[in-house]
Amino acid sequence: MLLFLVQPMIAKVILPSFGGGSAVWTTCMLFFQCLLLGGYCYAHGLIKWVKPKQQVIVHIGVLLIALLATPLAVGDIDVNSSPQMTIFLILLTAIGLPYFVLSANAPLMQQWFSYQHATISPYKLYALSNIGSLLGLLLYPFVVEPFVSLEDQLMIWSIGYWAFALCCGLLALRLFIKADLITLLPKSALENLTAKRVSIWVLLSAFGVVALLAVTSSMSQNISSIPFLWLLPLVIYLLSFIICFGKEAWTSRKVWYSALIISLPFTFLLYFFASVFPIALQVLLYSFIIASVCMVCHGELVQLKPAANRLTAYYLAMSVGGVVGGLFVSFIAPLIFDQFVEFPLIVWLSFLVGGVLSWQALEKYRNKITWSTASISIATLAMFVFVNAKYQQYDVVSDRNFYGQLAVKDIKVGDINERRLVDGTTSHGTQSLDKALSTTPLSYFRKNTGVAGAISAMQDTGSIDVTIIGLGAGTLAAYGREGDSYHFLELNPMVGEFAQEYFTYVSDSNADVDITIGDGRALLQQNQNMGKKPSDLLVIDAFSSDAIPLHLLTIEAFELYRKRIKHKGIVAIHISNNHLDFVPLIYGIANKLGLHAEFALTPQDGMTNNMAQWVLLANEAEVLSHNAIDTVSTPWPSSVSTPILWTDDYSNLLSVLK
Repeated sequence: MLLFLVQPMIAKVILPSFGGGSAVWTTCMLFFQCLLLGGYCYAHGLIKWVKPKQQVIVHIGVLLIALLATPLAVGDIDVNSSPQMTIFLILLTAIGLPYFVLSANAPLMQQWFSYQHATISPYKLYALSNIGSLLGLLLYPFVVEPFVSLEDQLMIWSIGYWAFALCCGLLALRLFIKADLITLLPKSALENLTAKRVSIWVLLSAFGVVALLAVTSSMSQNISSIPFLWLLPLVIYLLSFIICFGKEAWTSRKVWYSALIISLPFTFLLYFFASVFPIALQVLLYSFIIASVCMVCHGELVQLKPAANRLTAYYLAMSVGGVVGGLFVSFIAPLIFDQFVEFPLIVWLSFLVGGVLSWQALEKYRNKITWSTASISIATLAMFVFVNAKYQQYDVVSDRNFYGQLAVKDIKVGDINERRLVDGTTSHGTQSLDKALSTTPLSYFRKNTGVAGAISAMQDTGSIDVTIIGLGAGTLAAYGREGDSYHFLELNPMVGEFAQEYFTYVSDSNADVDITIGDGRALLQQNQNMGKKPSDLLVIDAFSSDAIPLHLLTIEAFELYRKRIKHKGIVAIHISNNHLDFVPLIYGIANKLGLHAEFALTPQDGMTNNMAQWVLLANEAEVLSHNAIDTVSTPWPSSVSTPILWTDDYSNLLSVLK
């Protein structure tokens, strides 16, 4: 329970420093997999080379050393180098030793159990261990996160770890007392492990982890990067272990292999058109897909498990597979793919490998398995290639990095040719390719939107200074006049490159425009600390696909925003979202801080101009009574009747689901 409770907890602590993107979680997962491998290596080496009595002495020593790393605390975070390596170093110093000890616990305790109960299979304890893991995951979003601050979460976890260390020490002493009664099998009596069998363990485990991370990334990009959506795939992943190791009869190849076949077309639909589906349907389909893959892979793992005397080698191979899968998703896939192809790829490969293993195990049905596997795999691959070619036919450029997947597409809408910046499956900037219209702001930033009204109101006072968190295609620069200054703060360096190379809003602007790469909130705080002058207008438009970084929507963040605008300035927040309703949150924070607020909803206008929702905040009501703002303002939605407040220590995204 402690092992999995700390994962979303520590990830949420560091999330704001890395812009709140889904890659933070996949990198954390890779770290956890690596440390799990370290723990399993330690347990395997201890069992293989050290006698039971000495095992106890060594492990109690390790337990005591790990206690020095508690209570948990995360120091100041400075992201200067690779985000992945920075995350690794932070996690290593904050949680490394305790997590290492917890990682070694499952195989070590199961082996100690088999010493004293040689006739009872210890593999049931692995199912029990995963029930504890599942409990930890479920406690976090429903009990811990909604009611306990982050600082208290770390302290409570540390107390739990101290209790674990005490219990583990008592079990170790119990084994120490009985160690002389244990009879170990000679090496000649151990089950022989072939390279082929161990390789299959590694492969199946890697497939399960790749599916877990690929599905999690896809959900986070298209819905939001939140612990709940990180945990759901992990819950299903753990449930598959609980079922497979606890009730082997439920691992029917016929049932789960059929489910995997059904999941293939759903995978392609989500890959290309996820934002079209309601959030509930997306979550349901993603859950079905990962359940199918994990039940097939982990079911095969159970069928191939060794005798108890080879237990630690088995778990070690599984852990190696986990690290291989994590490395593939976090480092290898971004190098070889410019799209998140690993999501559909792992489902297709799992189907293929499941077919091969079924062919080996079911001699009676080999002919049928051969034809069905070959025909379905070829048909689905051909379908994916065809649809992907159609989807990419308008691409000017496509690439990905730590922060997500970006593409620039040239699309014809009616008689109009336009260029779009697409993040994941969501458009975040549009420009007409007609030179006569190329300086006209489109999409969420067009005339008659909230931000257009705010800019117009400010420009009535003369030259203005505008700071914008989130660059997109640089559309807002089109509003710039001679004497104006526009400062874009953009987290993703690739967005900066694409906006300047493939769009002309920035270069064509009459204003003085500059772009700074880094987290918007951190840069604002830096400007505040350096005593830089506040802006007339501060725009918050920090999207990553449909996900919005939560650390930009807390009371502490808005207190900073208020400091970074002049007394008669405006904060404009873009909250258009397919799945999340941020209106009650912004309304609640505005009331809490005594800010005056106006809501502006601009309906969709054709295929180019999406529905746009903006909230405008100001210190004085008269600032928002300007005619340009009155023109775009609309009544507040009914959801403001139940305002919400988030802080840096507390946020609950379930409260803003539509």
